[in-house]
Amino acid sequence: MSGAFTLEPHVEWRDVGAPVRTSWEAVDTAASAFVGRPVVALPSVRVGLGWTLDVLGMARHRDHVLVPRFMGRCILSALSRHAFPVEAVTPDVRAVIVVDQFGLRHETAAVAARCRREGWALLEDSPCGIAADEAPAPGALVRFIALSKALPIVQGALAVSDDGAVLDAIRERRRRDSGWSWAAWLAMLGQRRRREAVAYSAIADMAYEAYPLGRGGNPWLRTNVRRVLARAREVEALHGRRLGLIQGRLGARALVPDVARLGYVVPYLPRTIEAAQAAFRREGFHDGVYHVDLARNVFAPRWEKALLIPLNVRIPDERLAALVAGLAALDAEPAGMAQSSRRSE
Repeated sequence: MSGAFTLEPHVEWRDVGAPVRTSWEAVDTAASAFVGRPVVALPSVRVGLGWTLDVLGMARHRDHVLVPRFMGRCILSALSRHAFPVEAVTPDVRAVIVVDQFGLRHETAAVAARCRREGWALLEDSPCGIAADEAPAPGALVRFIALSKALPIVQGALAVSDDGAVLDAIRERRRRDSGWSWAAWLAMLGQRRRREAVAYSAIADMAYEAYPLGRGGNPWLRTNVRRVLARAREVEALHGRRLGLIQGRLGARALVPDVARLGYVVPYLPRTIEAAQAAFRREGFHDGVYHVDLARNVFAPRWEKALLIPLNVRIPDERLAALVAGLAALDAEPAGMAQSSRRSE
C-alpha cells in the first residue's frame, strides 16, 4: 500500500490494555447498548459465517455458497472449510452471502425473493461499520457486523438474528476454548499495530488461517472489544463530522454510506481518476482504485471505479480536510483543465 494513511485504524496499546475477567455476556451487554438492539458478540465475521454454515448442515464437498465476486480471499478461505464458494448459481447452491460493500447496503429485497423461491438461506455481511438500524433484512437468517474496519480493535464482530437457534449455536461455539485463539489474536495484533499494514502479508495469512481454529477467543480479545466499545460514541461523533465535511464539499461524487453511524470509508467517484489519485498521494493517503457495486445485487452487479476516502480515527482532522479540499478543487476545474492536470501527472 502506498501512502501514510491506510483505510483501517491501527491499534495502539491503550486500545488493548491488560486482560481482565470479561465474559462474552458482558461484551454482549455493552455491544447491545451501543447498537440499540440485542446482539451477540463473537471473534470475527468469518468465524460467525462458518458457524452458521455448520448450523445449516452444509459440507465442503457437497454444498455451494453463492458469494459476491469482490469478496476477499481471507473470507473465501474461511468459507471453503464449510462449503464451496461460487460466484454464479449452480444446482448445489444452498446459501447466499451478500456484503455491504464499503458501507453501501445490498438490495436484499430482490435477493431475498430469489432465495425464498429456491429455498436458499440468506446471510448478510456488514464489514464496514454500523447502520442506524441493524435489523436483519426481511428474509435474512443472520446479519454479521464487523468492528475492526471502523474501530481500533484487533478482532471482533456482532451477530443480529431473529432465529434463536442460530444465536444459541453462536453462544455455544464461543464457549469452546482453544490455544489457537492466542496465536490468531497475537498475529492480528502484530498486523494491526503497524501504522501502514501490508495487505496479505505472511503474518496476516497465518492469522486468517488460525481464525477458525481459534474458536471462542480469549480474555484479551474480550477485554479489547469492551474497551473499544466504551469509546464507540466518541468515534461515532468523529465519523459523523467527517461524513458531513465530505458530503458538503464533494456532493454527489461522494457516495455517503448507508452504514453511517459508525463508518469506515466513503467511496468517491472522480471525474479523472489519475488526477484524483495524485491528490491522494500528495496528502499521504492510500490511492488504490476499487470497484463499487452500485446495483447492490449479487445476481445483477453493476460496477463503477472509485477511490476510498477513509474515516480512520487515527487520521488527523487537518489532513483529511486537506484531502477533501484538494478533491473539491479538482471537481471545480473546467473539464479541459482536469484533462491537462491528468496528463501532467
